[in-house]
Amino acid sequence: MQQSFKNASTTNADEEDLLAELFPQPSDFENFNQGAELITQLIADPTKLNDLPPDMLQIIADMGQASEEIDRFLDECAVMNASRDAAGCSPVFH
Repeated sequence: MQQSFKNASTTNADEEDLLAELFPQPSDFENFNQGAELITQLIADPTKLNDLPPDMLQIIADMGQASEEIDRFLDECAVMNASRDAAGCSPVFH
């Protein structure tokens, strides 16, 4: 992504660009949510892992990559908010 988050005039379009980068297809976001729900269920009952179909196992595998992307996104948000705060602007992300 060729975007500087040090610019204090960041807009909501930047947020949309970041989300589009994290979830290029609308189904990616849905799969992420399904994976999060599935992981919650597996924490409650790990024996359910044996009963999962291959597509659900793939969603769990994709969660690891998405988690790294989300961590990067949150780091970029923190930098963006710090630069906006330094410029006397309100934060973009709360």
